[in-house]
Amino acid sequence: MGRTRQRRREAAVPNWAASHWFNHRGIEVRCIPTASPMAFAVPGRDPHVVVSEGLLSRLTEHQVNALIAHEAAHVRLRHDRHLLAQLVYLQVCGWLPGMAWVASALHTSVEQWADSDAVHGNDARPSHLCTAIRLASELSCRHGLGVSRSELAVRDPDATSKRHGAALIGLVGSLLAASLMAVSHSITEIGIIAASLH
Repeated sequence: MGRTRQRRREAAVPNWAASHWFNHRGIEVRCIPTASPMAFAVPGRDPHVVVSEGLLSRLTEHQVNALIAHEAAHVRLRHDRHLLAQLVYLQVCGWLPGMAWVASALHTSVEQWADSDAVHGNDARPSHLCTAIRLASELSCRHGLGVSRSELAVRDPDATSKRHGAALIGLVGSLLAASLMAVSHSITEIGIIAASLH
């Protein structure tokens, strides 16, 4: 939790540091005066989206709107909570086989959720969002939680639905295996205690 708060504080851009700012569907967007292309969401008490002037100069207006809608969706839909749960889950159950893959699938699902919200909630064209994120990936942009854009996916939901189903099966199977191991351990301990009482 402490590292997450520290990352949020480090990523946050105060109003005075922004060259200009505007509102996008209730989320403040702050533009920073740097040529480095970047766009990321900052959740927390002062939620906002940060976009660099370098990125704004490289994208068309439609692409900028689609990318801002994507980042704003992360803030508005509180995706930071899902990603925090993912981090906690990896810390607790990361030793189970396949957990890194399940966490990766969850991350991809969160990104697709933001993509879907950006496209459907803002009347943005999927092609604008795809182009903007691909360009951002080529420019090595990073978002607020420090994951490179090349890890993000603007994918056809039908093409990834099988992987998400497999991720869900993997998650349920891993949780079931962990539960069975805990029950097995408890039964063994009960047997030892019962044997010592006789």
